[in-house]
Amino acid sequence: HNLRRQNQNRNLRMKVNKYNIGEYILSYRLKHGISQRQLGKIIKASQSQVSKWEAEVNKPTRLRTESILKVLKIGQVER
Repeated sequence: HNLRRQNQNRNLRMKVNKYNIGEYILSYRLKHGISQRQLGKIIKASQSQVSKWEAEVNKPTRLRTESILKVLKIGQVER
């Protein structure tokens, strides 16, 4: 069961990173009530960078993507 959840999380990470990460960041950031500035501070990025990711002007690095997924709890089962 745990392996299945890990595979689902890995597949979601690949999908998010490959396609529309900006939409995921914006949606989950708002869901958690976090401002762009707050998210940037948590993951050591500027508010401007977060804004550009959400607008799909550019994409975060793989390492930053992992941090964003963890902070915003994307791909985790909510209880």
